[in-house]
Amino acid sequence: MSRDTVNLQRGDEPTPEAERKLKKAIDRAKKKGASRVKPGDMQGTPSFADLNRQAELQPAPGSSAPPPTTLSDGTAKGLAEMARRAEIPDPALEDEDEDGTPEPEPEPYKTEETRMKEAIEARIKPIDIGQFLMNGTVSQTVPIIDTDTARLSVVFQTAKEVLEVYIDARLAEEAAEIRSAREGGTKYDVEMSQREYVRRQNEWALAAHIRSFQGSDWPAPVKSGGDVDPDAMQIRLRKVRALPSPLFAMITQNLGWFINRVGNSLTSAALGNG
Repeated sequence: MSRDTVNLQRGDEPTPEAERKLKKAIDRAKKKGASRVKPGDMQGTPSFADLNRQAELQPAPGSSAPPPTTLSDGTAKGLAEMARRAEIPDPALEDEDEDGTPEPEPEPYKTEETRMKEAIEARIKPIDIGQFLMNGTVSQTVPIIDTDTARLSVVFQTAKEVLEVYIDARLAEEAAEIRSAREGGTKYDVEMSQREYVRRQNEWALAAHIRSFQGSDWPAPVKSGGDVDPDAMQIRLRKVRALPSPLFAMITQNLGWFINRVGNSLTSAALGNG
């Protein structure tokens, strides 16, 4: 308040800024006083008898004897209690700055995956669950990358049960494949590794669920009669396997998020958006 000091003896009127600061200082003083621990029954504090006894122990004037250095039990307990109360934080002020404004809560930590998911979902339109219930399938355009210099857009579509059954059968056949490796005339049987099986599973999943990639539609995986089109699925599978590994991983991750959004939309519809 040094820059807004008012000479009341001279009759100066305080400025609005000085009044505001004075009022804030008074409010803070009241708040601090109200938040302090009030004395109770004075338990543990030194009594007058203790103080008198300490006075009696003082050396006579002019004496060379040193003063006593031992505190009575009551005095020691009282000092310990005062020290304990002084260490208790003030809950009314611990989250405030000098102006009395509460400090903002720190933002929760988010992983890179969570931040990417939130950024992508902020750019997409909600799932049309009515389309899914009427047609048995629903699609969603997902702009995975959308900048001034780069764009990666995929349209995902849910797969019908006949296509899921077809893919399960193909995966079972591939898992049972036996590939031969010859060395020195000896034949070794090598089964598909777990890593290779997971990758093929993801390849088939993308082949079944991608409707359009970078604005180019892929051939329909199911014929008009309701049967799976094996030739179309092979074309789709070749397109998936032509993707660079980083794009393959990113699109696979977004497919999982798309399937979760469809499931969450169904749950919300069943609950009446409650």
